[in-house]
Amino acid sequence: MWPWLAQLGQNRGGFYTYDWVENLAGVEIHSVDTVEPELQIRSVGDDVNLAPEVVLSVVHLEDEHHLVLGGAVALDGTGAGAPYDFTWAFVLQPRTEGSTRLVVHERYGTSPTGPRCSWSRSRW
Repeated sequence: MWPWLAQLGQNRGGFYTYDWVENLAGVEIHSVDTVEPELQIRSVGDDVNLAPEVVLSVVHLEDEHHLVLGGAVALDGTGAGAPYDFTWAFVLQPRTEGSTRLVVHERYGTSPTGPRCSWSRSRW
């Protein structure tokens, strides 16, 4: 499962859904159907695009275990003056019967100048 997770992103292997659904918003996503070594996330600091102008960075990475993306997300896609701070975590948990559980956690925070919202927060 890890090689597929490690190539997640609009600028990489896509999001593994129906491309036509992803592209209803015009975000140019094309999911691959094979593992491609050149698309793999390699280290902290690598960029992972959600859309052409919406970029998160790898903030924590442990091969075969977890990937955490984070960054400021602005409604206009620029990141400038972004009202939201976003963290997206993917954790692989081996199970005793030989399967693997994928846990996905999203955290949205607001900046002091952004809209005032009450969001559930948790620490990674």
